[in-house]
Amino acid sequence: MRRPNRISKLFQNVDTGTTSGHLWPGFVDAFATVIMVVTFLLTLFVVTQSFMSNTLLDQDQLISRFKNQVASLLEKLGVEEETTQQLSYQLQEAESLRQAREAEIQTAQQQLTLANTARQNQEAQLIEVQRQLDTFNHQVDRLSQILAVSQDKIKDQEAQLSQQQNLLVEKDRKIMNLGQQLDQAILDKMQELAAYRSEFFGKLKKALGEREDMKVVDDRFVFQSEVLFPTGSAELSLEGQKKVKQLAQSLKEIGAQIPKEIPWILRVDGHTDPRPIRSAKYPSNWELSFARAMAVVRNLRSEGIPAVRLAAAGFGEHQPLTKKKNEKAYRANRRIEFKLDRR
Repeated sequence: MRRPNRISKLFQNVDTGTTSGHLWPGFVDAFATVIMVVTFLLTLFVVTQSFMSNTLLDQDQLISRFKNQVASLLEKLGVEEETTQQLSYQLQEAESLRQAREAEIQTAQQQLTLANTARQNQEAQLIEVQRQLDTFNHQVDRLSQILAVSQDKIKDQEAQLSQQQNLLVEKDRKIMNLGQQLDQAILDKMQELAAYRSEFFGKLKKALGEREDMKVVDDRFVFQSEVLFPTGSAELSLEGQKKVKQLAQSLKEIGAQIPKEIPWILRVDGHTDPRPIRSAKYPSNWELSFARAMAVVRNLRSEGIPAVRLAAAGFGEHQPLTKKKNEKAYRANRRIEFKLDRR
């Protein structure tokens, strides 16, 4: 109680501005008291801190144990969830299997129903088939009777057919004989035409005279193109027109002697050498050879030869007399051929 009094007095002295000989001891006492209070407070704080530390340590350990327990529980919960999920999948599979079995049972029931229906239909069809079989047997009996009658008729028809075949054989023999006679008649007419051809060529050679550029080759009378046409042209020269006129005169004389039943014609064939022609009027040797043959035919027609007795053809360079490549061969291949032939 004395210390507080000293402090009070000290503060009183300070407030009054007075000093005494006892000022310093008062401070020391006050300071010592403050230190004791602070020490007490620090000790209390340390004790409290130690207690709190121990408490927090215990709480951390407790929390750690709780965490471990929670982790264990979570792990167990995961296992349980996985197990539950597997059980759910198994339950779904079992449900699907059950539904499939129910569907199979339903399908089997439907198939059994269909089988029963089919069996009933088959029984009905069997009854109908039996009825049709009875009808068929009845028809077979009737057909057997008809067949017996038909066989008798077939025998009669076979006899008639045999007679017809004999008649056909006789007709074939007659037709063969007629064909042979016709072939012989054609051959005779051809020989007769060949005779007139020879006579025609003889008259033509006599009218035209013996020349190197006009000659008989097999069954054709051959003119070199230069005798009738200028080079590269299909227009008859004056000399060519004269030759064609002589040819027409000889053809008229021979034509008057040939029997009317022989369908003869004078075929005029144009030929060129293989050298290509370059002309806007005649794009190729083919056109030139045909144009020359037609020029001769038109001229013969103007001389009074009937059109029905004339024919024109152009062969270009495709049927040469010789395949040599020289001027003499070219001149030989450039030609107009006349052939007395059948239509």
